[in-house]
Amino acid sequence: MTVKQKKVYFYLYTALLTLVAFILQYNGVFSLKIGTASPMLMLSVCICYSMFGGELFSVIFALCLGFLTDGAASGTKGFFNTIVFIVLSLAVSMIVLYLFNNNFRSGLVLGILGSAVYYILRFIFCVPKSSLQNSVSYLLGTSMPSVIYTAIITLGLYFLVKQIFKRYYVR
Repeated sequence: MTVKQKKVYFYLYTALLTLVAFILQYNGVFSLKIGTASPMLMLSVCICYSMFGGELFSVIFALCLGFLTDGAASGTKGFFNTIVFIVLSLAVSMIVLYLFNNNFRSGLVLGILGSAVYYILRFIFCVPKSSLQNSVSYLLGTSMPSVIYTAIITLGLYFLVKQIFKRYYVR
């Protein structure tokens, strides 16, 4: 397989995975929700690709995912997802490059930390705070299960993205 064919396959599989995650996240037919936990699939895709791509690739990919998510998401302000995805993808790629090895455990830790940061920032900037009881209920009843659910999905996507990068990514 030539370098040009590898690049085409890499971008094709990346677009296909992103499209599937987007459709599963924002379709109106069925939901991936379990109780109050709903995963943020686009965040999982962003974290996984940031672990294997470089800083520039991660930021550009997060920018595209953020625009796509902000275009479909309701309940967020302005370009919230775009900004958070860019910051998280840059942080994840720098942590993998300089601090962690790129392995299963770092995928688990970065999946949990990335989704926890996302849901905390979403709570701070996007959730109306009417009372202390509602705030605590949202944090413990909705955000924490969603963090765990998103981290589990990130682990599953980790192996898929690892194979895509191993077979098709050309620097």
